[in-house]
Amino acid sequence: LAAKGAVAQADVDRLAQQRAAALASAEAAAAASRAAKVGVSLFNLRAPFAGVIESVPGEIGEVANPMMATPLVRLIDISQVEAKLPVPEARIADVVRGAEVSARVRSLDQTIKGEVAYVAHEIDPQTHTGLVTVRFPNPDQALRAGLFIEATITGAKHHEGITVPVGAVYRGDTGLYVWLDASGAAKQRAVTTSPVSTDRVEVTRGLEHGDQVIVSAQGVLRDGARVTTARGEAPAAAEEAPAAAEAAKPASAERQPEAAR
Repeated sequence: LAAKGAVAQADVDRLAQQRAAALASAEAAAAASRAAKVGVSLFNLRAPFAGVIESVPGEIGEVANPMMATPLVRLIDISQVEAKLPVPEARIADVVRGAEVSARVRSLDQTIKGEVAYVAHEIDPQTHTGLVTVRFPNPDQALRAGLFIEATITGAKHHEGITVPVGAVYRGDTGLYVWLDASGAAKQRAVTTSPVSTDRVEVTRGLEHGDQVIVSAQGVLRDGARVTTARGEAPAAAEEAPAAAEAAKPASAERQPEAAR
């Protein structure tokens, strides 16, 4: 019509502007719709795993944003559980990934089976232990986080070692030592140790199988002092150390294979 002169050019320009404005408005509406859909999707919280909501730390009416320190919910998955076992540094080399683990859960009166998932590459300088992560299947969800277990890594390589009570080892100016009952006379012997449990240590150097270790004594022992053991086998000349002679209790150093615990 414009070409034939039936419609003024000014009207053509005005209609073209109106069309462009309508298209721009439609695009803006479409963009707003897309933004609204994104906004709505942000109200749906999706976890990367299936689990159970253990707690909801957030409060009703609290503004949620990615920078907030308090999580909205605490989600846990207990289809399998993990335990971190402190293993003595002398034994951690015997533990390998995939090794079988047997654990006793006293509170549930049952024994569970799992396997080593990870062996730490660092040793705690305070405890001289390394952490071993063990995973246990929990299909019936009977196991709960925080349960106490007694575990044995049955799949670890066994080695023989000499262990003594923790109280039998003393620390002197030159290092650790124990007292031996050498045919009725006290004898000091330097040793090196590695923890095995809360009440025993492994003597990695300084003792031989069959050495008689004095595990407790009254009074102060010194090299050559005569001692009388609890079994009364030492000679009667105990006057040099009468207090020690009465309560000295030597015990054979034990050599035994143990799984890392």
